[in-house]
Amino acid sequence: MIHPVFPIVSKRTLYQQISSEGYHSPDIILLLQSMEILLPNRSEPFVDPQAQYRKAKRCLHLVEDQGIISMRVLQATLLLSLYEAGHGIFPAAFLSIGHCARIGHAIGIHDRRGVSQMFPSTMSWTATEEIRRTWWGVIILDRFINIGLPDRPFASVDACPEDLLPMDEALWDLGEQTIVPSLAVCSSTDLPAPPFARTCQAAHLLSRVLSHIGTNHCKKSPEQYYSEALQLHGILSSFKLVLDQEVKSEEPNGFLVYSPAQGLCFSAIIALCDNYTCADLDDLSGVGTPEQLKMQETALNTLHEIGASVWQFASHLSHLLESQRSEIIISPFAAQCLYAASTQYQWYIEETGKVELKAAVNSLKHALWLIGNSWKVGEKYCRILEGERV
Repeated sequence: MIHPVFPIVSKRTLYQQISSEGYHSPDIILLLQSMEILLPNRSEPFVDPQAQYRKAKRCLHLVEDQGIISMRVLQATLLLSLYEAGHGIFPAAFLSIGHCARIGHAIGIHDRRGVSQMFPSTMSWTATEEIRRTWWGVIILDRFINIGLPDRPFASVDACPEDLLPMDEALWDLGEQTIVPSLAVCSSTDLPAPPFARTCQAAHLLSRVLSHIGTNHCKKSPEQYYSEALQLHGILSSFKLVLDQEVKSEEPNGFLVYSPAQGLCFSAIIALCDNYTCADLDDLSGVGTPEQLKMQETALNTLHEIGASVWQFASHLSHLLESQRSEIIISPFAAQCLYAASTQYQWYIEETGKVELKAAVNSLKHALWLIGNSWKVGEKYCRILEGERV
C-alpha cells in the first residue's frame, strides 16, 4: 500500500475501529475503497482500475449526500486526490485537493488552536498525530499539484512556524508514546527528522518557492526579490545535502522512503532556478543590477548541477524498479522532477548541440516509464517529452 511513503492513516487505530464497529460505517467503507484503488501492481484480470476509481468516487458522493463529514471522509478524499494526481487525472486532481482543504476547514483541523473544532478534542496521542499527518497530507498534495499551475492560489494556507512536523512513523505505527524531540516548521533542516517529516519540510519549501515566483513579486523591490531568491536557493541547497546524507546512511531502504522529499526538493530547486535563467523575462526593472546578475549566474550553474543529481536519482530509481518491481512502493512525487529535468536537458541540447547529453534524457525517460507501471503520470510525462499531445 501507499502507507510507507504517504503515512496519514493510523493502521492500528483503523484496525481497532473496524474490529469494534465492523464494516457498516459509510465513512469506513469509503476509506477502504479509496485504499483499494491504491493497491500496487494489481494484476488480477477481473480488476478494472478505472471502474474501481469510479466506484470510489460514487461512494464519496453518496456519503456526502448523507451529510456525513469526518476525518475518515477527509482521509478517503485525500487518497482519491493522490490517485488522481499520480495518474494525471486533471482537472479532477486540482478540484479534489481543493475539496480536501474545504473539508479540513469545516472540521477545523487547519488551525486546531485558533478556531472552533467540529469534533471534541481527542486525548489520544495517536489520534492527535493522525490529525496532524492528515492535514500535512493536504498541504503536500496541494503544493505538488500546483507545480504545473503557476500563479494559482493554494487551497490550504501554509503551515505556521510553530506548527509541529510529524514524528517518527515506526513509533507512531506501534502506538507507543515515546519521549522524542518535537520538530516545528521553523526548526533547522539540519536537525534529524523521519522521512515523512522531511516530505513535509520539502513541501513547505516548495510552497515558498511557488509563492516567490508567483504574482506576489510585484509587491517587492528588485533588491528584495532577488535577495529572497538567493536565500531560498541557499536553504534548498542545504536541505538537498541533508537528504543526500540521510539516504546514504539508511540504505537500502532509505532511498525509497526519502524519495518523496527528494522529488519535491528537486522540483522546488528547478522551479526556482528556471525563473531566473533568462533576463529578458525580468519584469521588475532589475536587469543588470548586481543582485539580478548574481541570481542569474547562480540559477544557470545550479540547473547544470541539479540536472546531474536528478539523473543519478533516476538511475538509482530505475535500478530498484527493475530489480524489485513487485516489491517497490514508489511515490508519485518523484515523477515531476524527472520530467522537469528532462525538459531542461532537451532545451540545453537544442541550444548547444551537445548530443552526448541525450543519454541523460533517455535515462530520465526510462525512469518515468518505469514509474508509469504504478502511476500513469510517469507514462504521460514521457509521451509529452516525445511530442505527443496528452
